[in-house]
Amino acid sequence: MESMMAVQGAGAAAALFLLWAVIERVRASRLAGRAAALQAEVDALKSAPLKQEFRMDRFEVLWFPTVTASEAGKVVTQVVPGLPHCKSCVASLTLAADHSFSCGRCGAKFAASLADVFVTDSVSKDAVKFFQERHPGFRVELKK
Repeated sequence: MESMMAVQGAGAAAALFLLWAVIERVRASRLAGRAAALQAEVDALKSAPLKQEFRMDRFEVLWFPTVTASEAGKVVTQVVPGLPHCKSCVASLTLAADHSFSCGRCGAKFAASLADVFVTDSVSKDAVKFFQERHPGFRVELKK
């Protein structure tokens, strides 16, 4: 009788050990999957382009140009001058029927020449200059 109880006890211990081993294996598999997903997320963030926005006071209005660059290749790939904003209330300006810009918040009026290519190019060039001052070694290869 005692030997039968010992066999049953050993069998129960073996069953418990087997159950514990299966649970640990499942847990380890889940952790490995989560670690792989987190590593993929980190790799995606590292390969994402660097975007930097600047605030610039040019031509009586505020501009918020954005420079996009590839950190891997140390290349500026895109510059967007953004829309002009009112200096006093920082609201984006809208184009009125008479082709002038106006602020929807405070009613200030600005010349239509803000949309001129010369003006937007000047803002873009200044943004690249500011970017290169803060990130030396980046060259400019803008996408067309």
